[in-house]
Amino acid sequence: MSTTPNEEPQAPDAATKRAELEAEISNRGKRVMSHMNADHEDSLVAYVLAFATGVEGTDPELDKEDALLRNVQKGMLTITSAQLTAVDADGFLLEIKASETATAGEKCEVLTLSNVRVPYDKPIESAKDLHHTAIAMHQKAYHKLGIWYKTKNGYYKQVAKMVAFLSYKAVRKSPPSVVAGVATLAVATAAAGYLRHKSRA
Repeated sequence: MSTTPNEEPQAPDAATKRAELEAEISNRGKRVMSHMNADHEDSLVAYVLAFATGVEGTDPELDKEDALLRNVQKGMLTITSAQLTAVDADGFLLEIKASETATAGEKCEVLTLSNVRVPYDKPIESAKDLHHTAIAMHQKAYHKLGIWYKTKNGYYKQVAKMVAFLSYKAVRKSPPSVVAGVATLAVATAAAGYLRHKSRA
């Protein structure tokens, strides 16, 4: 049956939208996985510790893999590597290797868990959302894991580097008078600190 000119085309149903999103993610997935695995393994480890919900494709009655994952999240096992193996409309799937904390000279068995599910922190509507979602989840995971985890894993150094880089970019784009003003302020701050230190000595 043909539609009249006044009729609006029907919106795609949920199944069609999901299929389109999965196809879109499939096209970008390999690049996302390659980038995350090469440069952001620390984020993947934090995702697992903070957000992993279980191991897909395992026998729920035996629950061995899920029990091991819970032990990882409780700190009873230490993640030695984490790699993205799939990206879909619901989140990330990872393969992790973990072992007990070894004492000097002691070898520990390394366990492998595949298909560890880490759901996105909120639904994504486009494959373009993957980049921003990954960054937001990195920050949320570190915040959830706490100050001790952040300090131990260099979170604050990463933040300091990012702030320094963004400040550098902002100053480079500024007119010379602003750059001179920033430099003067930095010198004045350093001088004030020096004088305060001298007066206490």
